[in-house]
Amino acid sequence: MDLFPNTTAVVSFILFIITYAIVSILIIRPALRIVARRERDVYGVGDAAKAIEDQAGDKKSDYQEKLKALRSEGTSLRSGTRASALSEEKDLVTAAQVSIKHKSDAMAEELTHEVERVKDQLYIEHAHLARDVARRILGRQV
Repeated sequence: MDLFPNTTAVVSFILFIITYAIVSILIIRPALRIVARRERDVYGVGDAAKAIEDQAGDKKSDYQEKLKALRSEGTSLRSGTRASALSEEKDLVTAAQVSIKHKSDAMAEELTHEVERVKDQLYIEHAHLARDVARRILGRQV
C-alpha cells in the first residue's frame, strides 16, 4: 500500500473541485438567488394581499358601524319629526275646530236674530195683510 494516493485520483479530485466551483458560481448561486427572489415576491405579495384584506375588513366593519349609527340617528330623527308633526297636526285641527265652532255659533246666532227680525216684521205686516185681505173680501174697510 502506498502512503500517497494515486495521481489520477488526485487530478480527478482537483478537477471535480474546480468544476464544482465553476458550476456553483455560474449556475447554482444565480439559480438560488432567482428562487429566493421569486419566493420573496410571491410571499411578499401574499403578505401584502393579506394586509390589504385585513384593512378592507377593518374598513368594512367601520363602515357598517357608521351605517348602523346613521340608521339609528335617522330613525330617531324620523320619530321626532313624526311626533312633532302629529302634535302640530293636532294643534291645527283643534284650532280649526274651535274656529269653525265660533263661526257656526256666530252664524247660528245671526240666523236666530234674522228669524226673529223676520217674525217681528211678519207680525207687524200680518195685521196689515189681514186687513187688506178682509177689505178685498168684504169690499169695505175693516
